[in-house]
This record gives sequence, C-alpha cells and structure tokens, in this order.
Amino acid sequence: TLVLTPSLRTRLLASADGSLWVAGLGQEAVRCDIGSRYWTTYLGLSYQCEDSSGRQWFVSDDSTVVCRDGGTWTRFGIADGLMDLPRELIVAQDGTLWAAGSHAGVAATAQSNGSGWEFETHPGLSRGLRPEIYGSPDGDVWLAAGGGFNRNLGQQAGVLQYTEGGWQHHVPPEAPMFTYGITRTTDGTTWFCGRELHSLTGGE
Repeated sequence: TLVLTPSLRTRLLASADGSLWVAGLGQEAVRCDIGSRYWTTYLGLSYQCEDSSGRQWFVSDDSTVVCRDGGTWTRFGIADGLMDLPRELIVAQDGTLWAAGSHAGVAATAQSNGSGWEFETHPGLSRGLRPEIYGSPDGDVWLAAGGGFNRNLGQQAGVLQYTEGGWQHHVPPEAPMFTYGITRTTDGTTWFCGRELHSLTGGE
C-alpha cells in the first residue's frame, strides 16, 4: 500500500510503459511499477504528462521543467525560453507540449519547439500564479485565471482560448472570473468550473 499525503489536486496518470504516476500539488512524483513490488519516488518533481515519444515531463520545485527520456534527464529553465515560474504542463491534441505559469508576476504560457521553448505573457488575464490549462479534443488550448488579478493593470481574469488564429479572451460574465477546472462534453460544449458552473456562452 502506498500512503499519500492528502491533496485536493492529486494526479493519477498512466504511462506507456504500464506504470502509474501519482503526484499531488506541491508534492513529489511517485512512479508505481504495478508489475513489481517496488515504488520509485522523484524528490522535488511533480509529474505532469507523457508526450507521443514516450518522454515523461515534470515540473520541479526549483521552477524548472524536467524531461525523462529513458535513462536521460534534461532540465529546462529561463535560459531555454521558459517563463520564470512554470506550474503545469500538457500535451495538446496536435502533440505540442505546453507549459503554463507566470513570468514576472503575469500569467504566461510556453510552447516547446523541440530544442527549447518560446513563451509569451498574458497581461490582460491575471497574475497567473497557478493558472489552469486544458487541451480540448479539437486542438484548442484553454488557459484560465486561477486567482489574483489587478484591474488597475488591465487584468480582467476569465479564460483565454488558443486557436490557429491566436488567443481569444473570454471575460466575465461569459466565463467565470476564476476557473479551477475545464472540460468538454461530447456535444462540443466547453465547461468551466469556478464558484459556479459555466458553459462557453456563460450560462450557469
């Protein structure tokens, strides 16, 4: 039995090699080899996702991103094009690896270009300390304000939608001010969970 520290944001993910990964917000990543009696813990790393090449990706507690490719570990930071505080990673429908977090106290995203990263800030969204990022089945990427914004700086909270044409900002009341979960149902409706449940058009 693996004893876990309770967390409202514990992630349980399966990888291509048949292992399970367990990671809670602010906790170390635990790799569970269900074919044996052994567990592997990576201190200081929070497991995020696995890309189409089978590489596993982590966010480190030193504000860097770490990639495990078989027996090779690679660390990425500001010098590689990342924001100064990455928080979450996802693989979009088209295979692009995305990072979300903040840079200089402003919400930011970054895309992997294979050898490094390219980031951009979203000053109209929020401070972006812990943004929620979601890749929908149609290939769009959604970025939500997780809390904390300053109207005096032009920040409006809400949700950003990335399509081939760029970013579109959905502001309240069309979207919640702060969102802690995003998903899409089979009818194509995108849902946002904040203090209330909203659809893309802002209905409760």
